[in-house]
Amino acid sequence: MSRIWQRLKGLKFSEEFVNMVVPSFITAASLYQGLKHVYGLDRMRSNYEKKDSRGKPVGIDEATEALISQVLRRRNLVPYEEAGLEFFYSDTKGPVCMGALGCRGGAYIGLPFFMAYKSVDDVVKSETLVLRGKTSHDIYQIDWEDPLSLEMANSLVLSEKAKMFLIAREIFNVSTYAPLVNAVAVGASGLMTYSIYRHNFYRARLVGWTGHVFFLSLAALVGGIMYTVITDNYNCWLQGWTNKKAAMLGTEYAEGGVELFESILNLNKITREMMDAADYYNKEGNVNYPWYRNPFLPITLQRDSVRKILDDLRAGVVQPTEYPDKDYDAPRLKRARQL
Repeated sequence: MSRIWQRLKGLKFSEEFVNMVVPSFITAASLYQGLKHVYGLDRMRSNYEKKDSRGKPVGIDEATEALISQVLRRRNLVPYEEAGLEFFYSDTKGPVCMGALGCRGGAYIGLPFFMAYKSVDDVVKSETLVLRGKTSHDIYQIDWEDPLSLEMANSLVLSEKAKMFLIAREIFNVSTYAPLVNAVAVGASGLMTYSIYRHNFYRARLVGWTGHVFFLSLAALVGGIMYTVITDNYNCWLQGWTNKKAAMLGTEYAEGGVELFESILNLNKITREMMDAADYYNKEGNVNYPWYRNPFLPITLQRDSVRKILDDLRAGVVQPTEYPDKDYDAPRLKRARQL
């Protein structure tokens, strides 16, 4: 390491420096994006996990555990995949997924905190329920004397069907290799940035330091656009795919999906009115994104696509997807249990 450091200290801003440092940085960034979902799951979980007044994690209640078991039986995962899957309550309005079932560290699914609510009284009795805006300082404490607050409480209480759909969708989510796709996107965009800058290195040197700044900024802009396009399109495809997979488990799942998206839209519309957040949510309840970003599908589009699947299931146009018992490699299961 000392020899490498001495060599780096002796390098000038030359093509040799660029060829040594930039590829190493790209490789490190890609490895970090992938490995944090393998070896950093516990730390990520602690950042999102809902905690009680004593600072201890809130455990999954028995009713939700029963729903999880029911969905897992319906999905019929391979045993070693099911053994590597854990659930917890997250302190967020939406679910949180970490890792992947095919990775060594398994996967964590953070269910939104309102999954524990069974009635409006449970919501009203919550002392920690607040609305958070775009920043951590934009916090609105719920006033339960406000009629809008009671309407919000109704939106936070989901039926068992809606909860089952949400659980099933997130199980399909972690069954993909989304973290690895993100790591590949980081590497690909970094490689594009490096290629553009290296191709124009001699032109930049003729101009001077301003040339280096210009071409490096241009390369970074192209790389950033490439990363945004890849990740946004993949996230939109993944949302549509997981919604379809969860809805195709049966009519009750599709009904729960429509209810879930209706509740989210209603919750967003109430939040828009209570916090004067017209710049964050539109009148329909969809999230407003900048014109150059489309990181997720509109909630109304997700609801309509699930509703179409529900209509097809009721009409008998399509049949629910069945997941029969899978043959699995016993030695592989043994190794998985030893990890």
